[in-house]
Amino acid sequence: MAKRIDIESLAGFEHLLAALETEDVLGTVLRAQLQVEQTIELFLNANVADDMWEVVDSLPQSFAQKVALAAALGFPKELCFAANALNQIRNKFAHKAGWALKEEDTQKLVDKYEAARAAVDPASYEMRKSSIQLHIRGGERIDFGTKGPAWDFKMVSGGIATLIVKYLVKQNLENGFGLP
Repeated sequence: MAKRIDIESLAGFEHLLAALETEDVLGTVLRAQLQVEQTIELFLNANVADDMWEVVDSLPQSFAQKVALAAALGFPKELCFAANALNQIRNKFAHKAGWALKEEDTQKLVDKYEAARAAVDPASYEMRKSSIQLHIRGGERIDFGTKGPAWDFKMVSGGIATLIVKYLVKQNLENGFGLP
């Protein structure tokens, strides 16, 4: 029997909002990756059979293992590819002193987002045609591709997190659970 995915526990995307509001690129990357990881964990907790907890003590600790398990449980591979691409950027920051986010990194991430969008929610916005408007910047509208790789990363990582949540909501609806 399918279990309801506890989307409400995301607490309104607090980590993602913090990622968008910080000027610290490392903070942005870490918070965005954490938001995606926590969202994937919700999927895992709802889809691992109850009796399997007797075999395993907990979810895997590594991000890559969580994504692999999610894929094995039916999570769309395109979302897995996008999540892994986001994690690769996080790992470069964590394991390469002085590493800086480049335009080519965000463009590769956008390609993964677009593939996931096509598979999960084709009606979602095209990243390269999108913009963001933040209250903390006085309502300034920032178009994708105009403020450098850090802002593009913020937009695309937010897009990936949003696609994952949309997928989880869709799964809940297909399993007979109402909207959050």
